[in-house]
Amino acid sequence: MGQAAAFAPCVTRVKGDNGSQDPQQLAVSLAKVEKLLLDTETLQRECDAHFRRAGLDAHGTMRRVELRRLLWTFAHSLGSTELTWEAIEAFAVTGTLEANVPVVTKEEFFRCVTKTVHLVASELRRKLQEVENKLRPLPRRPPERAPEQSGPTPKTPGRHSSPWAAMAELSGSEEESPISSPRSLNGPEAVLQDAIFRPAPCGPCGPCAPPEEKHPGPVAHEANKRPVEADETEPEAESFFRPAPEPQAPHVKSNNDMIVLVLSSEGNFDPQRLALESGSLLLGPMEEANGDLSSFFGVSDNRTVFDLSFLEMLLRGSAIARSPAARMIPGVVWKTPESVARTVMLCFPEGSALCMWFQETEHCAACCKAILEEALASGAQPCCDGLDLPSKDPGA
Repeated sequence: MGQAAAFAPCVTRVKGDNGSQDPQQLAVSLAKVEKLLLDTETLQRECDAHFRRAGLDAHGTMRRVELRRLLWTFAHSLGSTELTWEAIEAFAVTGTLEANVPVVTKEEFFRCVTKTVHLVASELRRKLQEVENKLRPLPRRPPERAPEQSGPTPKTPGRHSSPWAAMAELSGSEEESPISSPRSLNGPEAVLQDAIFRPAPCGPCGPCAPPEEKHPGPVAHEANKRPVEADETEPEAESFFRPAPEPQAPHVKSNNDMIVLVLSSEGNFDPQRLALESGSLLLGPMEEANGDLSSFFGVSDNRTVFDLSFLEMLLRGSAIARSPAARMIPGVVWKTPESVARTVMLCFPEGSALCMWFQETEHCAACCKAILEEALASGAQPCCDGLDLPSKDPGA
């Protein structure tokens, strides 16, 4: 009965999600987590106290099932509401402990707790950003103004005090208007008015219609010249008011800021943030997700840069098992075929190698494609194996 109870799954109560949408509570929890990450001595004392209270065996080591319970308790006491024990096992325990080891030492427990606190900080930052985006008011567009009429306002009888004044004004305007006047002009005045309001010709009408017959007098000739001069100035005005071209947005890789487990020289997997930029692969710690956190850690740039122009080999999945560097990878990677398919290895000159383990197979495939594109653009010709690249038709 004792052994059956020891290996039973951890049963916990469900926490309420009341404070997950409160920006003030999220900010307080995030400040507490960041302060705990900076004060490593306090974090070490907390880990030692919980390690001594846990159920230890005769050799002074903690059981694996007790580790799972304590990590979940740490995460949710610091403000997490989404972290499950499966996610903690994948990102904090995997790579630190071997899968077939049932006990945990004090040093391994401290490393697992530190990674769990980093996961809680990442969740709180994301929640706080989402809440701030929801509370931020949307930009309002200014109301559209009605187009102003440039012509004169028509005279209506309704704005006068008496109908007799309105009739007098309307009758006077009709007599003064040259367009609506019913009078007919005779003599040279009719010829002059006809020439001024006649539209300009589009081209010569042939030898049977000389220009002198259609445009008599110098006034008509000057009126026909005016539209031509206006047409000549239109291209210049159009080119002067032509809008400037919009600047193109810089190309950003879709897999930048992706979380990946990187194999260290000690044989453990540590979570890092991955980025591709100008032919280089950059790896940075988890706390560099926000640019403002660099002041807390007192460093300007703690990233590791790999020049992809020196890339010699790019291996993925089962192809890594056929390489000499396979003995460096822990046995937890070879547990299932799906786990092997999420592993990528980059080989550089002088025997240098970089091994990365992804959480999703789709992320692994997308990152391999982006790394290969950056390497080819930098002039490298790496030997690829296991990438499932599309075959090129030789006859094409």
